Amino acid sequence: MLNVKVDAVTKARIESVARLQGITVSEFVRRELKAAVARVAKGRRPTAWELLEPFCGRFSGTDPDRSSRRAKDAIRARYLAKHPR
Repeated sequence: MLNVKVDAVTKARIESVARLQGITVSEFVRRELKAAVARVAKGRRPTAWELLEPFCGRFSGTDPDRSSRRAKDAIRARYLAKHPR
């Protein structure tokens, strides 16, 4: 067992990220410590993907077609502005 003291802000951020991932704080800390030790053992800095991976694909409830639909709506609006019915 390992006890680590962190400030209140860090604790809240860890809890928030663990909750977003749907895991316990302990599991989150174990995963991140293993990843950090592996990076140090390899003698390299983390890649952008390694830093962002815990946050990618974790959010639900957004429309996956939102960007393409917004573009289509913008084009349609411009067309209708020039060619009123």
